[in-house]
Amino acid sequence: MLFTCSPTFADAATALKWKMTTSIPARAKALVKAGAAVNIAGATSILTTATALVAAADMPVVEFVGESYPAVLTAVFWPLLPQSRGHVHIASSKPFQDPIIVPRLLSDEFDVKFAVQVARKSREVFTSAPFAAVVADAYADPATVGPDATDADYEAWLKETSYAASHWVSHNFHIIA
Repeated sequence: MLFTCSPTFADAATALKWKMTTSIPARAKALVKAGAAVNIAGATSILTTATALVAAADMPVVEFVGESYPAVLTAVFWPLLPQSRGHVHIASSKPFQDPIIVPRLLSDEFDVKFAVQVARKSREVFTSAPFAAVVADAYADPATVGPDATDADYEAWLKETSYAASHWVSHNFHIIA
């Protein structure tokens, strides 16, 4: 399943898209300061392109995939157009020394907003009537992100449990039910 900004955020989508677009200069400066971009012009170009795909073209921003095993039903999702940017740097002149990789997962506020919203939507799916007969507990970590969890609770949980997979241009979030 693919999530785009407009249906995912409904009435709040227009305001979110406007904030994404108008915050590009500040976000570009933050990328340069964090070492994730070489200069403001480059960071602005990358963010302008990525933001236009989300805000103007309403391209999918998150892919959500359900997986099932004999005793577990899970959902995994990852950003398709992440706004967060990490960096890779050479660690030494020795060719076989590993580089320094700083993924900066969920470092952009909009990636966090999308991840929290998709995690909430995932919980809605797992607690809906069609799943009630097969899902005993849709909250794998109810002490952290139970039924009354705030956005801040979800953000903290996602930042604690997110990881990069398969490639270093994205990150995955597991929702276990």
